[in-house]
Amino acid sequence: MSYSSLLTHMVRVTRTTQTADGMGGYTATETALYQRLPARFNAMTARELAIYADKLGTMAGFTVFLEAGPDIREGDLLVKMDDGRSFDVRLVKNWDEQERFLTVICTERGRKVE
Repeated sequence: MSYSSLLTHMVRVTRTTQTADGMGGYTATETALYQRLPARFNAMTARELAIYADKLGTMAGFTVFLEAGPDIREGDLLVKMDDGRSFDVRLVKNWDEQERFLTVICTERGRKVE
């Protein structure tokens, strides 16, 4: 079984950038970096939450696995293509240091009630 076959979800990655508007304020622009990036979402256990909570200042609820290569940074937004759930990137790690896969720690944004 290949690593790619374990990446069962597709995500869109967006990044918000701020540009000075010339009047002392900023204009925020959201840019889509990747439209259909294969990923795998795993809910974190309580022990993992405790380890990362001190570093992040907030509870992280999901670990997302991706193939190495994409430029994903803390502060980016991941949106699952199948159900539209949004996740804020809190930490980006490369466990194996060989550029084979990326591990991203995320918190889920609240969903709208319809």
